[in-house]
Amino acid sequence: MAPGTSATAAPPPVAVITRIAGNASGTTGSAVAGPALSSPLNYPYEIGRDGAGNLYFVDYGSKRAYKIDAAGTMTIVAGDGTTGAIVPGAATGSPFQALQGLAVDSTGNVYLADPASRRVVKVDQAGQLSYFAGNGSNGAVVPGPATSTPVPIPYALTTDTAGNVYIVNSTPKNVYKVTPGGVLSIVAGTGGTGPNVPGPATSSPMSPNNVATDGAGNLYIADTTSCDVLKVTPGGTLSIFAGNNSCSGTITDGAATATTLRHANGLAADSVGNVYVSNWDTGQISKITPAGQLTVIAGTGTYGLPTYNGPALASSMRQSEGLAVNDAGVVFAAHSDNNTIDRIGPATPSAPRDVQAAMSGTTLTVSFEPPVDAGTTPITGYEVSLDAGATWMTLATTAAGGRRTGNVSGVTAGTAYQVQVRAVNGSGASDAGAGSAVPTAPVAAAPGGGLAVTGDATSTTVGIGVLLLVAGLGLRRLVGRRRAGH
Repeated sequence: MAPGTSATAAPPPVAVITRIAGNASGTTGSAVAGPALSSPLNYPYEIGRDGAGNLYFVDYGSKRAYKIDAAGTMTIVAGDGTTGAIVPGAATGSPFQALQGLAVDSTGNVYLADPASRRVVKVDQAGQLSYFAGNGSNGAVVPGPATSTPVPIPYALTTDTAGNVYIVNSTPKNVYKVTPGGVLSIVAGTGGTGPNVPGPATSSPMSPNNVATDGAGNLYIADTTSCDVLKVTPGGTLSIFAGNNSCSGTITDGAATATTLRHANGLAADSVGNVYVSNWDTGQISKITPAGQLTVIAGTGTYGLPTYNGPALASSMRQSEGLAVNDAGVVFAAHSDNNTIDRIGPATPSAPRDVQAAMSGTTLTVSFEPPVDAGTTPITGYEVSLDAGATWMTLATTAAGGRRTGNVSGVTAGTAYQVQVRAVNGSGASDAGAGSAVPTAPVAAAPGGGLAVTGDATSTTVGIGVLLLVAGLGLRRLVGRRRAGH
């Protein structure tokens, strides 16, 4: 394939709301393994995702936990669909009483909270269920071995990158941490209700409803009484992260601590510290940056059924009991009253990652990691640009070891190329994916009039692409200085 001109650059993506599980009529019924879009659901509750992009959720009415893979196929992870005492062993053979909380760790273990059983259980990758926290009794919580102490009413869970599991307990009102070694400690709350008090997290009253962690180990807590989101640092210091301590009014973009959150409910956080929160009263979902700026990303503020396949900001919404988010910033919501699980994000794919290139003769070989998110329809192909996105052409690729590779023939020695790659699906093209390698020192001008480029390894903004300098005596792979806003 020789360099040539094709499509123009895609417009900025708009988040749309689409249904990924639950049937079109929102039928209430026990979930059925198979195509996720064909099955009824019965009050989907907490939701999580693993590193491979699989989604997991608790279906409260079915008393089961399910997994949805990338192809949209749903399978049972835990529960036999009956009510009864939890039985260690095969997870799909155990009854539950009232499944609510769910979290997934980095290795694919699933944790489930059953408040009526007064236990948190673990389902490993082999599908085996074991007790993880709580001894099944009601009583005072005793820090130490997690399976030796009462955990009276556990109902929301999250994990962090170190493998710790955090448990929201209803009464007493605390958040607990359980280490991978099975040791439980109290990390937030005095056990009683009252106004939140910034400072040591274990000295503040609270009414925790949900939790999330970011990549830096910060813990976020949705408080139902204050309608705020609290932040607890790894050192145990609590602050108000979002909300103005009011449960009425209109959610407004801007400083997160200047707006009501109208009963913050579902929570999720991405690896760079953005926090996503759903609101019980309005159904809206907001994004809060690490700098504390809030933007509503879904919902008009009118409580009602979503308008699927249209802009998320133009749609009514109902409450989301649980949220999850992937590394592309696409949000997944368990809409309990709709009996659906929905996706909020661009219809187009996210950008390809780690674009790299090398030259052999007059052939340029380009390789990259596929996008984190495919958009609302499957990816149909890839395009490459050799001039920083001014023109694009089709790039035929093959997959190997998780990466995709394609060749561009007919490149010219002594010419500088700025290489970018984008993914295409039925809705259009992604943003351009750029390379990640940056030279550690300035590169001298190449023989034959080549272009000298200095990389900037400390830049925090998105790069403009992989710059390839083809000279008569060889080629260097460089990355252009990163440019803010692109």
